[in-house]
Amino acid sequence: MTATDPRSLSTRQLLRELNELQSRFDGSALSGEDPTAIFVRHLRITHELRRRGLSGLQIEWSRRNLD
Repeated sequence: MTATDPRSLSTRQLLRELNELQSRFDGSALSGEDPTAIFVRHLRITHELRRRGLSGLQIEWSRRNLD
């Protein structure tokens, strides 16, 4: 997980990171990663995307249909 400020990333980069975080969160129990840290990063990215005007549904749809 990067420590990059979400405000400095493009919307596409943020959506890609959300996908990565989701898969890491799903496997966190097995990998030993702190699920709280993953969740906090997810919240920060989601907050930034909402600040840019995307709704929750737009974020979810865009995240699932990136490529």
